[in-house]
Amino acid sequence: MRCAWEFRHESWFADDVYEALRVGNAALCVADTAEGHTPLVATPDFGYMRLRDEGYKKQALEQWAKSVQELGQGWQDAFIFFKHEESGMGPKLAQEFGSLLAQQPR
Repeated sequence: MRCAWEFRHESWFADDVYEALRVGNAALCVADTAEGHTPLVATPDFGYMRLRDEGYKKQALEQWAKSVQELGQGWQDAFIFFKHEESGMGPKLAQEFGSLLAQQPR
């Protein structure tokens, strides 16, 4: 079973927590919020990200695609979710993001 933890207090962003997640092959959820984003730390053999800005521009999506490529070198799978509320832009952003990932060198 795979699981991901989304911590919302900075006290959880510590080496001992990352090590516990690695031991349990559990993901640190990388969440991009209005306050900033979770540290870019890979803990298991898969990735889990929540990209919550409904207004990502191409440059921001390119940067996130680059982050996924760098962070996810040891991932077998990646689960990346876009905000779907209010304006319903999530599917369009996910499609653009997928295209950008396909263009990234491996």
